[in-house]
Amino acid sequence: MNLINKIANVSKYLLNKNKLYHQKGKQIFIDDNSIMNLASDFFGEFYVNNGELIMQSNFGEFEYKNHKYKGYYNYLNTQEVSFLDTETNEIYQLEANNEKNRVGINKPYHKFNGKCIVNDNKNIYTYSFPNVNLIWQFDLSMLGEYKPLRKDSFQKYEVIKFLGVWHDELLVICSNGLILCLDINNGQETRRFHKCPPYVLGSKTYDHFDYANSFVYDDKKEILFALQTFFYMEVNLQTGDINITDLKEDMAKNQISLYRRSSGYAWDDTHIYTIGEVANHESGMALEDRCLLAYNRSSQNIDWRYIFENDSINTDIPQLSGDKLYQLSANNTLHIFQKEDQTIN
Repeated sequence: MNLINKIANVSKYLLNKNKLYHQKGKQIFIDDNSIMNLASDFFGEFYVNNGELIMQSNFGEFEYKNHKYKGYYNYLNTQEVSFLDTETNEIYQLEANNEKNRVGINKPYHKFNGKCIVNDNKNIYTYSFPNVNLIWQFDLSMLGEYKPLRKDSFQKYEVIKFLGVWHDELLVICSNGLILCLDINNGQETRRFHKCPPYVLGSKTYDHFDYANSFVYDDKKEILFALQTFFYMEVNLQTGDINITDLKEDMAKNQISLYRRSSGYAWDDTHIYTIGEVANHESGMALEDRCLLAYNRSSQNIDWRYIFENDSINTDIPQLSGDKLYQLSANNTLHIFQKEDQTIN
């Protein structure tokens, strides 16, 4: 993996159709070409939908194809434009620049094959969309309650995020490390993943996922996986098998003290790209001790790492497009790496 470019003063970047969109100051660029000058009083950010720029103002409106709408744009996928109306808390789909049907919504939500799945932390609802009809709802109280670590009172389960749909199963990450699976057609629970092979974290041995927020869905391999703290965790959706691999030995060889608990990763067939904490790094600063690394999915070893000298990484998740890996640093410098011949160097 070679560092091929650095772009300074990048406040935001997006990848769309193998093009790099990024903002520097009051200009928006595609790759190296400036395509838009922002007004001096513009305060907000931008999105890209199917090659179309969407300007989102922090004053509660966005502009799409020269039309202005009251509310906040929601990035659902590259085929649709939907937004959250800030006054009614309802979602609208735009079609031919006109407001279309709407449905009450509370984040997080998910779109799948003409269905809109939403959550109000009491129920999960699935509506047909854009023709808004309730198909089913799932009462989260059916999951019972749990007692968080170092807490005296019990809490109800809440939805953290929707991962996607596998073979008509809606995959839902809930609090307390619960992975819930529901039939996308009727909302019936099909199975859940919580119990797992025992692993030791700190002074405690767990026989269930202590934290599932870092899991993501790899639809190509038909698995859920998480790379966090000292472990690689994997749920095989076909067999239901759960595997946990202790990575401490390889981490020590590469001077990695911790895999960051992240809400997402960049990945391809061969590697997972994420953030690690560097052990015994001479900077002595916690934030400066973060590095970008490549975890080999076959050997289960770290193949490559990059330390951001005199810089840091905040919460930005690395992004992958083709053979290029992108990481924005804390100093707003966009680092671009290139993978050569499907190997890490």
